[in-house]
Amino acid sequence: MLIKIFREVCSAVIDFLFPPRCPLCGEPTEKYGEWCGGCLKAAVFVRSISLPPLIDRVILLGRYRGGLRDIIHRVKYDGETERITYVQEFLIAAEKSLPPNFLPPADLVIAVPVPLYPAKEKKRGFNQAELFFAEWLKKRGIKTVRLLKRKRATTAQFGLTPTERRKNVADAFAAMENTAEIAEGKTILLLDDIMTSGSTLAECAACLKRAGVKTVWAMALSGDGQKR
Repeated sequence: MLIKIFREVCSAVIDFLFPPRCPLCGEPTEKYGEWCGGCLKAAVFVRSISLPPLIDRVILLGRYRGGLRDIIHRVKYDGETERITYVQEFLIAAEKSLPPNFLPPADLVIAVPVPLYPAKEKKRGFNQAELFFAEWLKKRGIKTVRLLKRKRATTAQFGLTPTERRKNVADAFAAMENTAEIAEGKTILLLDDIMTSGSTLAECAACLKRAGVKTVWAMALSGDGQKR
């Protein structure tokens, strides 16, 4: 009882000294991890991108600019993993705009994050694609499995031309040895934080298809793609 009271007092003091605010505009919010309504509405921009023949559908959830980009970068490059709570709030809001039956019910869906080069992941301490979607997928009973590996280091896709992007990721990925055993004939949901031209997702999808995966869908927090 005393411990509970102590925690409640500490929480009240913290809320008084450091009240929860929107991560972008600084407007007060009811609890930590929330955005204000205006900033959240501006960040969510769900659209469907077609990347045939390897990927049946790509869903981009937000605009790659402003607040969402800032949060993604601060998690990825500055290690501010406490900002994941803002991503979770964003995903809840974006889900309301997802197309009906986004995940095919007839097949077993497995979530596969786009892999980082091992040295980069070791330095960063996490795979951001996996981290951003972890809680959202868990609540929906979708299992995340690492079925891909990155064979070589690549440069960031941002700022490259479409041709340079394709060359940058060409033959950069491979399916894990157990991919066919786990995912043959199944539907895979590829996960990434940012989609630029789609070259990375397409290269990953090609590896999965060669391993026997039936259908590849994809989802990214944000991207440059236009609605189609």
